Amino acid sequence: MMSKASRAGYVFETEVERGFDLIKNLQVYKVPDGKSLGRIIPMKVPCDFIVSKDGEIATFEAKQTKLPRIPWRNFKDHQLQWVIQNPDVAFFIVNFNNRKDVNRTFVIDGHAIRKAIAEFPNSVPMQYFADNGLEVERKTAKHHPEKKGAFIDLSYLE
Repeated sequence: MMSKASRAGYVFETEVERGFDLIKNLQVYKVPDGKSLGRIIPMKVPCDFIVSKDGEIATFEAKQTKLPRIPWRNFKDHQLQWVIQNPDVAFFIVNFNNRKDVNRTFVIDGHAIRKAIAEFPNSVPMQYFADNGLEVERKTAKHHPEKKGAFIDLSYLE
């Protein structure tokens, strides 16, 4: 059975995927979760999505937290290493959502993550993402052109 945290993460990943699906001429590959692959062979997966547009490739890892900061323990070491080693093409999409008064989502690149690691030893405050990332909107199903469900508006990629 899926824990509440795992379920919330799955829902957020689905919303990110719906956002990617709305972008024309974007090829999206959802990378299978390391947990499901690990049953067959041990594998460390650095991202949730690989996207390609006009010959350019980028990777995205979706993260979510209820806190006003995101602890480094929410990131796996190999995910951080991937983003740090590929800062121009590797991104995190982080949602801060306490289900009450905070629901903000940011896209942040490896350059900003590298600086955050040096600056914040335990967790990164939401304000750092606001200052160094790109805020994207989380939209409801009524805003989806095909009414397929809530999604993250990633139209900046068009």
